[in-house]
Amino acid sequence: MTDSIKSKRKLKRQNQDEDAALCAFERAHEEFTHGHFLEAQAQFRALMKEYAGVQEVIAYARTYLAIIESRVNANGDITSKVHEANLESIIVEQLEIIEKGLRLVKRQYICPGVGRIDLLCKDKKGNFVVIELKKFGVKHDSILDQILRYMGYVKVHLAKGNQKVRGIIIVGKVDEKLRYAVSAAPDITIKTFNLTIE
Repeated sequence: MTDSIKSKRKLKRQNQDEDAALCAFERAHEEFTHGHFLEAQAQFRALMKEYAGVQEVIAYARTYLAIIESRVNANGDITSKVHEANLESIIVEQLEIIEKGLRLVKRQYICPGVGRIDLLCKDKKGNFVVIELKKFGVKHDSILDQILRYMGYVKVHLAKGNQKVRGIIIVGKVDEKLRYAVSAAPDITIKTFNLTIE
């Protein structure tokens, strides 16, 4: 086999690797932009291992890995760093974990004159469920008032017949004030989220 043929085959293989590495990077980057940090981290790491020879793509992947890891505190907890928009994307993909049979009706549902519902859902019985998301560190004083207004809007304008409306508040950490307030509102429950990178 001549040196010329060897060089052409090597160049072709390099081009194929670059194309494959770029595709893998784009997939990982899409996960990152949607706030799926755990998945993005895994994909960037796999990319760096499989396409170690594609230096330019590896450099970009290393940068994004550093960004992801900068969100992690000493315990590997990214809960306090997650943005509400990212949290919303994560929750939408995990509705079955929040409650079995829960299905999304609409994200950011506009209630004219009232505000936007983070996630408007229906449960397995067809009743409406209003989900309000608040990231770690946000003051909880106004959450209950907010979700009650949204539930009232849904009850007046969307619910039909005997259709019920209830609420779920999802927060990074529950404070005592919120716990006491929700204890007096039987149609509202609290759930917490915790994201870790191991």
